[in-house]
Amino acid sequence: LEPFSANSEDGFFDFAIANPWTFHHPKAIHVLKALKQVLLRRSKTMSVLSSGLPLLGLPPLTVEFVKIPHRPSERALYCFMERVVGVHVQAQSQDATEPSQARKRAAATTRRLCLRLLGELCTSPV
Repeated sequence: LEPFSANSEDGFFDFAIANPWTFHHPKAIHVLKALKQVLLRRSKTMSVLSSGLPLLGLPPLTVEFVKIPHRPSERALYCFMERVVGVHVQAQSQDATEPSQARKRAAATTRRLCLRLLGELCTSPV
């Protein structure tokens, strides 16, 4: 889909999508929603019907966990966040069986905040 195709190296993709997304501009989500209407998604397991060959010759996904030593300040921050999330999860399990809409919204907001903070903690240097 021009001008968003892979062979279009004139900087338009950065101008129209990457930069607005990076800087959290409100128009970025509208552009992505518009593109969603015309783009096709393909999985790694899909193959060409006539030949049986995969659409994409990608290697299988490998996941490796690497233990990284933490400085004391980093360890303290991780322990603090673990405690905050643990308290939230425990409070959620002890709430009434039928929480009100306001309580559901508050719980969802707290979960999003916890996930955002954990994500930032994982990707930001301390």
